[in-house]
Amino acid sequence: KYSTYKLFTIQPASDLGTSGVDGKVYLLANYGAKSVWKGTISGTSSVGVSCKNLKLTQTVVNGLQTMSTPPSSMIQKNGVAVGGDDGRMNQVILSASTLYFTRALATGTGTTSGVAYFAIDKKSNAVKKQGVLGFPGWNVWNGAIVVNAAGNGVIVSSVLPPASTS
Repeated sequence: KYSTYKLFTIQPASDLGTSGVDGKVYLLANYGAKSVWKGTISGTSSVGVSCKNLKLTQTVVNGLQTMSTPPSSMIQKNGVAVGGDDGRMNQVILSASTLYFTRALATGTGTTSGVAYFAIDKKSNAVKKQGVLGFPGWNVWNGAIVVNAAGNGVIVSSVLPPASTS
């Protein structure tokens, strides 16, 4: 069943020391327009001695806002094309019991890009929070997120103004 997944880059969750030790590694990857694939590797406390206790469980997390592929190139005001974002997930943060991630998506009429952000409960797979950062006519891409144990975070990204901006 899972061998038919068409995944982009699989990203391991970086634990900032706020989630407690549960002996698991969490992985996420884009899977379709409204879903992500989540892998959980358990038994990691035995690594270094033996790998025979490792177990991968997989699930698909649904209910995300539509994530359409952003433009492959963007035009600067000097007319030079800049490479766009292909929409893959760039990183995942595990803070407390929540997995946070960002990815680029098409905005407006599909000619500009924005950064979508998501928060998913690591146990129930419930989507706790989601949204899009962007500015009308501007391109926003390469989003990165960091979140503390209280759930307060910062998202940074690259921003390119419209070609018509003077």
